[in-house]
Amino acid sequence: MKKSIGLLWLLPVLIALLLPAAAGAETIVTTVDELLALCGTTIDEDVSLNGIFDLTGQPWTPIEEVSEGVVLDGSGATIIGLDVSATNAEGTHTGLVAVNKGTVCGMKIMLNADASAYAQYNGIIVGVNETDGYINDCSVCADPEAGEITITNTKTGGILGAFAGYNKGYITHCVASDLTFADQWGAHMGAIAGYNQYYIYSCFADGMKFIGNNEGTVIGGITATAMGDVETEEKSFVTFCTVTCSSISGKGRFMGGVAGQVSFGDILSNRVNYVDVINDDDEAYISYMGGIIGGLFDVSSDYASIVASNYYADNYLTGMSWGDNDVAGAIVGGYSVASSQSVFIRCFYCTDFCSAPMAGRNDGHEYSTTFDICDGVTKMDMTAPDWAEENLLSPWKNTGPDNYPVIDDRIPVSSTRLHRGNSYVPLTSARILWQGTDLTNVGLIEADTVLDPDDFDILNEANLPLELVYVTLNGQRLTEPVTAGDYSRLNFSAVVDNYFARDELQPVVDKGNELYDNGIGIYSIDTLTILREALDEAEAALRDYYLFIDEDWGWTLVDAIQNVEFDYFTYWVDLFGINANTYVNDSAEYYCGGFSGDTVRLNAIPDRGYKFICWKDSAGNVISEEPEFEYTISRDTYLEALAAPLEAYSFIYKDMYGKVYKTDAVTDYSQLEYPAEAGQAGLRTGYVVKEWQSTYPGILPTEGPVTQDVTFTAILEKADTLYTVEANAGDEVIVKQMKTAAVFRATAPDTYNDDDFSYWIDTDTGEIVSYSLNLSVSVYANMSFTAVYNGGCDDTTLVNLWTPNVEGSKIGFTAQVQTGLDFASEVMHGVLLLKSDEPVDEILFDTPGVIVGKSSGYSAYTKTFIINKKNVDPGDTWYGRAFIVYIDDGGARKVVYSDVKSATLP
Repeated sequence: MKKSIGLLWLLPVLIALLLPAAAGAETIVTTVDELLALCGTTIDEDVSLNGIFDLTGQPWTPIEEVSEGVVLDGSGATIIGLDVSATNAEGTHTGLVAVNKGTVCGMKIMLNADASAYAQYNGIIVGVNETDGYINDCSVCADPEAGEITITNTKTGGILGAFAGYNKGYITHCVASDLTFADQWGAHMGAIAGYNQYYIYSCFADGMKFIGNNEGTVIGGITATAMGDVETEEKSFVTFCTVTCSSISGKGRFMGGVAGQVSFGDILSNRVNYVDVINDDDEAYISYMGGIIGGLFDVSSDYASIVASNYYADNYLTGMSWGDNDVAGAIVGGYSVASSQSVFIRCFYCTDFCSAPMAGRNDGHEYSTTFDICDGVTKMDMTAPDWAEENLLSPWKNTGPDNYPVIDDRIPVSSTRLHRGNSYVPLTSARILWQGTDLTNVGLIEADTVLDPDDFDILNEANLPLELVYVTLNGQRLTEPVTAGDYSRLNFSAVVDNYFARDELQPVVDKGNELYDNGIGIYSIDTLTILREALDEAEAALRDYYLFIDEDWGWTLVDAIQNVEFDYFTYWVDLFGINANTYVNDSAEYYCGGFSGDTVRLNAIPDRGYKFICWKDSAGNVISEEPEFEYTISRDTYLEALAAPLEAYSFIYKDMYGKVYKTDAVTDYSQLEYPAEAGQAGLRTGYVVKEWQSTYPGILPTEGPVTQDVTFTAILEKADTLYTVEANAGDEVIVKQMKTAAVFRATAPDTYNDDDFSYWIDTDTGEIVSYSLNLSVSVYANMSFTAVYNGGCDDTTLVNLWTPNVEGSKIGFTAQVQTGLDFASEVMHGVLLLKSDEPVDEILFDTPGVIVGKSSGYSAYTKTFIINKKNVDPGDTWYGRAFIVYIDDGGARKVVYSDVKSATLP
């Protein structure tokens, strides 16, 4: 005869939930300080939380008690980083609240750090939920940015649950997700409650992981222990609950998908789906393992349990596994029932994923009626359209994920974060909205809900310039509408971008870097230093705080780059001959003007009674010991031709590589500036002076006439500093520890994954460092390089001239330069001007009558410049042709021209 399970027992719960909260004063908590002020207190009047509370790193003491009839209402608030290892004053309870005698509702707690709890009653919401206590519509989860979060109970016999360690009251409509519970010394661990003595109704455990570490451990997907009170004759109830995508592993005495052990309890209409139950310990103790219940033991027929309309189906990773000494059953591991009435009614398991028998072992009375209409069935049978209503009975339906049976077909929604790469936006700054609802407040969602990418947006509370790029569902980009019921769980995140950083700041930084690279040798050192400092600050912000750059900060960074005043000039060299006549290109000049890259021949002729010593630059560096040499102009400077009396001798200071860094002409040894102490800073970057050697025989005098030239040589050794250098060359990764100034070499394969080699880039910046297969780099920092394949391009430099403007007696020629990959440095740019009464098709530098209009600068970010021909007579026609003279990447000087354009003054 078939039996049905009535729902009349639910009426007390539903009536209790509909009762209004006690009237009275209400405290509104909106700040972290106000929440911390509740630590250790007893709440005697209603309290409502409003907002996001980040308690990360904050000291916490559990609220001692929520009094009877008082409501602690989360109102959808989220508490981040609660320290769940902190105990109350007695050291017996952990959690947001130590003891609840009233109502805790609408609360979400997101944990972001591992915790070890040494207390008897360990709950994340409350330690103990008393007889009149209600916990409703709350959720507990891990922060997705923090990785796996493990809560470990270290007290022997302690109890641990997400919503209550010990539940004597009501826990309803709560969701625990993405947490790991572990123990050391035989704890009771359940996703909802560690120990349940009364009602757990319509709760979800999703993505939970339980790790037992002691033979006395008790683990259940909903509650470790469901044990009624025989003295008050009150049963323990676990009804309409769901465990999905979870694992129970390690070792433990009792391990069950819904409950570890049950006595005088009703386990009704629960589902265990996509769950592993694994005993992976080889010790010779008995572990009771069940897909629904680990062990059920009723001591009296007057206090009998009922386990009805439950099922266990499908594995998470491996399903159920056990050892030779274990007692394993797909419905119940071990059982002992005193009643001859049916205890297990309409319970099923899926034989596709579990090879255990229906029940492991009977430890008590033997009744043929203990199991009524219970069986193992195939997945094909269990997921058939009408199977649920025919076997589990109404209101079960085959409308769950993969068509498995469900009563409550809502789908758990996991925590959400906005991010770009590995940079996450705190919930206190911005969150995801779905159809205008904050997703952090959506614990469950109806199965028939359609999730459309267009329904998602951003709740931006920090006024950051963020925009939604796309939403991910379970790690995959959501590109088209999907139905929630197609998934066993919903894990949302959102990829966002900072549109100001992308559209305003990054282009300015890119142009600034291009300007800096191309401007070396064109702009003054002071100008480039100011630009580099502004670029470095902006790049640091983009690298470290990209998503958090607001418009005020962003415009400050942009202005610092764009407001640099560039000193563009032709270059000249001032020649100062000390007792020497200086000649440039065989003509007697003391200065010469030119452009960067020009080469001049210098010659120094000493005055009578003097001899030539050397050429020095403005920094005092010896650049030649020959009186005649070629000098390539690269900046404003002055050069000094040093001469000395014929009777003077030279003291020459050099390093062991032959580089001369100082030459003195002296007549007395008292003028000596010999750097005698070994170990001073090296003369080359990355080196130190080990010792000095000289060519003077014997001991060098300290005074008296100089009688010979002396050369002092610094013997150098590399500094001890070590840097890490890495090169990713196709499949090979080369990592070396190298001293400063060492040469790092790596060779990339010609092809990789059928693509040809293109160039080497700096892995950190993405900038090209070499076009050669053979990378050779001097080491002065930690470095990382990557070989790129099929990433090349062949852009070349060009210049455009727009239609001239006529204004008053002036014709303005506007041109724009585009630098390409062949560009190394600029020599000059401008417009060739020619007045003509006849049409002109071509103008060159040597065209008769041409005027070279050289520009002294241009807009740094558009590379636009204007040459004005002034004082034009009416009726005159002027032709123009823009040009840029530059040094290409091969060191050759090139000239690029625009088309010829003309205008006539009316």
